[in-house]
Amino acid sequence: MILRFSVRNYLSFDEEQEISFVASKLRDRDDGLIDLGHVSSGLKGLPVAAVYGANASGKSNLLRALFKMRDLVLFSHRSGGPGDGIKRKFYALRDDCEREETKFSIDFVMNNIRYHYGFSFNDELYQEEWLYSYPEGSRRLLFERTARKPIKFGSSFKGEKKVFESLMRDNSLFVSVAAQNNHDILGEVFKFFQDLVAELDVSGARGLHQIKRDRSEVDDRLLKFLALVGTGIVSYRKKKTVQSPESVRFREKFISLITEELNDGSEGEFSNVMRSSWEKEELEFGHQGERQGLIYFDISEESAGTQKIIGVLSQVFSVLDEGGFISVDEIDVSVHSQVTEAIFALFLNKVTNPNGAQLLATTHDTNLMSSKVLRRDEIWLVEKNQTGMSELFPLTDIRTRKQDNIEKGYLEGRYGAVPMVDIPDLVAEVGCGAEKS
Repeated sequence: MILRFSVRNYLSFDEEQEISFVASKLRDRDDGLIDLGHVSSGLKGLPVAAVYGANASGKSNLLRALFKMRDLVLFSHRSGGPGDGIKRKFYALRDDCEREETKFSIDFVMNNIRYHYGFSFNDELYQEEWLYSYPEGSRRLLFERTARKPIKFGSSFKGEKKVFESLMRDNSLFVSVAAQNNHDILGEVFKFFQDLVAELDVSGARGLHQIKRDRSEVDDRLLKFLALVGTGIVSYRKKKTVQSPESVRFREKFISLITEELNDGSEGEFSNVMRSSWEKEELEFGHQGERQGLIYFDISEESAGTQKIIGVLSQVFSVLDEGGFISVDEIDVSVHSQVTEAIFALFLNKVTNPNGAQLLATTHDTNLMSSKVLRRDEIWLVEKNQTGMSELFPLTDIRTRKQDNIEKGYLEGRYGAVPMVDIPDLVAEVGCGAEKS
């Protein structure tokens, strides 16, 4: 699980900003919190964080920053080559940010041990990289790296060192190098980042594509959810698409041509694999008809909201089962407020979330603020200051009481992170152009 994540000098974030999944000492409901007793005595983890803010305030950029860090860990060693540099999007509204480093850092729990990992970089190279572990609560150095200097290894770092260090480039991360060369501990760190799930497309297209690509069975829990929230869906089926005679003839000619060239005993296996890969299945969802039983519709014929729910939940249930992490951008787009609340509730109940899975979501749905689902420390706000920099802060930085109407206070602008629009002024300004024309 993630305990905290911070970013500096990336997209709309100039100064370092941090989001935390460690519960505060609020007197609030605690039944859904994640026990961290094995990591930090007395602390609890938060299963969700809902990020609010005006349009273009930087909400989505927080998610993009986390998954930029993920992608650098996974691909820095494989992508590019010596001298290619590092692609980044530094904060562009201050003149000297191009010369300053970008920095990501994260604290997470893996195999009942807390880790702190991070790195800083510019357009050319990684300037720093570090990894510490906290077994039994005390910090232990695994490694520290400074640009163009030998890596400093701690006594806790077991296994090969110099060979991995020799394979590392200025524009590749040491974790990425060591993990892809089968180092035990760093391979686990690499897998932690690999398992982070991102749904950054507000339509839920990634999840829909995954269902179609994998041709996997639809989770029964998804069907129950769809039925309970009133989509009308009660069943599904997979239907093989009918291929044109021209497509079949082309396929067979292609397979025949390749198998003739193989002549190594694998022709039959290749032929079966190719025919299987060419077979396409479409996912259809069943609705109860008035008299004629189930009526099936292609997934593309379902409403935008239903498609979003299917796309997101197809990943959510997998994350819940594995105790993983998922981020969803604009989780409320095309989705009714009560459905959004129900998705959050899946993570906030130990019956549906027994393994401590986490959800980070951006949203404009203020109804969640007044519901009984979210704690106050699970609500985060993002706003841009006068210089255009995004500032991230928890609702708990503002003095509130449990009985306060958080939604009303937010909409009235008491907490910031909301567009304050004077409607008469807006109408007057926008209307000027219409009068001239």
